Amino acid sequence: MKKLLSLSFCLLLLANTAVVQSITANSQTGYLDSLYSIIFDRLVQTGSIMPAGQGDVPNFDEGSTGFYRSTWTLNEYPADGGWWLWSDPGVADLQNCTWTSENSIARGAYLRMLYNLNLQNTYIAKATEWNMRPEEQAQVRFVRALTAWFLLDLFNESHFTTEPNIDCTTWISRQNLYAWLENELIDLTTVLPQTRTNLYQVDADAAKMLLARLYLNAEVYTGTAQWESAAQYAQQVMNGQHPLHSTPSGIYSPYQELFMGNNDANGAAEEVLFMLKQDGLTAYCYSGSYFLVLATRNGGGMPYYNLSQGGWQCWRAGYRLLQAFASDAQLESQKGTEYTMPAALGDDRALFYADNNYPTPTMTNMYSGGFEKTWSVNKFTNRYSVDPMDGPYTPGSSSQWADTDLPLMRSAEAWLTYAEAQFRLGNAAGALNAITQLRARANASALTNITLDIILDEWMREFHTEGRRRVDLVRFQQFASPDATRTWEGHQNVTNTAYNTFYALDVRTEYPYILPFNVPVEPVEGIDEISSTNAPCTKLVREGQIYIRRGDKTYTVTGQELE
Repeated sequence: MKKLLSLSFCLLLLANTAVVQSITANSQTGYLDSLYSIIFDRLVQTGSIMPAGQGDVPNFDEGSTGFYRSTWTLNEYPADGGWWLWSDPGVADLQNCTWTSENSIARGAYLRMLYNLNLQNTYIAKATEWNMRPEEQAQVRFVRALTAWFLLDLFNESHFTTEPNIDCTTWISRQNLYAWLENELIDLTTVLPQTRTNLYQVDADAAKMLLARLYLNAEVYTGTAQWESAAQYAQQVMNGQHPLHSTPSGIYSPYQELFMGNNDANGAAEEVLFMLKQDGLTAYCYSGSYFLVLATRNGGGMPYYNLSQGGWQCWRAGYRLLQAFASDAQLESQKGTEYTMPAALGDDRALFYADNNYPTPTMTNMYSGGFEKTWSVNKFTNRYSVDPMDGPYTPGSSSQWADTDLPLMRSAEAWLTYAEAQFRLGNAAGALNAITQLRARANASALTNITLDIILDEWMREFHTEGRRRVDLVRFQQFASPDATRTWEGHQNVTNTAYNTFYALDVRTEYPYILPFNVPVEPVEGIDEISSTNAPCTKLVREGQIYIRRGDKTYTVTGQELE
């Protein structure tokens, strides 16, 4: 059954006064403060109450509708790095590459992006109108550009506009969105500050990295490769403000410190181009680092991860990921934890747990009990890097919710982007040199030669479980392509090119009205409360009753037109 955002759906959403966050600011400053906070908040949070209860995207599992988690899901579930064991709606179709336009996970992610886009457009429009806060405008423009990139990459064609309203007319092709995003990012490289002043904001290097990412995938998006441009901007990031985090603050490796509970304070943030805040008291939900820690843990036996909640046991390693680190002999016999496996496998990025569970190439999924059939990926933890290996442990800000910030963009991406682009341009020596630097940081042995297969594996080693694997598989023509030479569980014999590069949702007709619901608005004379001043719907509250105004017609919240 199609979930149309029809008039009745629009009315039901707007009628939920608990969801709508009306901010009747008496000043432009208060208005912009509120909206700016919401924009960054909604990169992880799912609604106006933590951890859940008043979600922005109704009719979907709220915990899965956060921007970070929904994009992570669409890029990891169908890929070769791991397997989600819970049989939630839509999961099997993603894993087996059999999704349709009805897939609820993809639909929820799409609505989340459009919801966020409206917030971003509204801020930019108001701040421009009032001639205020050019520095914050640049930050929001970057967040909007990142949203646009996810729409471009995941959905091919989509609704998109830079105006504070999205309706059925704001449709854009992949090529046109690519062109807009390219120009926007080029401008942002000069508008954003050269050095950030806040850990949770961005500087010009973030725009350069996103531009390099756009160019690296240009052949997928437009049919024309842009390897030279990808290498150019990646090299600028390599020489910029965010070096690889290579000096540990304590006994844990620099790589491991990137994903620990105090990664905002242990020095690892130097590598992070865009960090999303998580805090056990002030910024927590089911859509952030909390799910990354618990999904990969069991109820006992694994090292302490500094949360009182038991592990969910629902995300386990895929055989392809393990093959990138371990030989078949090691897979048959190796035991260890996230703190001993790196040394055993000769790579600091091998953050696994194994105990009498030996994966095989023919491993198949079991929705119950499958967690114990292979190794666990214990990359994210809420432990602090100041703690001894065996304790005592520094309590987090909360025993229940994670403090581990989310490194959404890391400069390590620049080294791999540069390496891949140079190799494709014929400069194998330059590619090998860049990868050698990255492997040295991970205490991995130097490679003596390089191929595209090796580069694809290196992307996996560095960025596994960080929400990007599908992007790389698509670019290497290994994702549901008839030319693919790799298979993995869920993808045996998948050659349907309809699933090769994006999620097709038929959204042009199925989503005629997309509205911003939690946008703070200015008071309007004669109207007690307005939750959206944007067409096609306006919510009014008169004498305690809620009405919806569209054009010259007024409706009750049940959809009845008033005479």
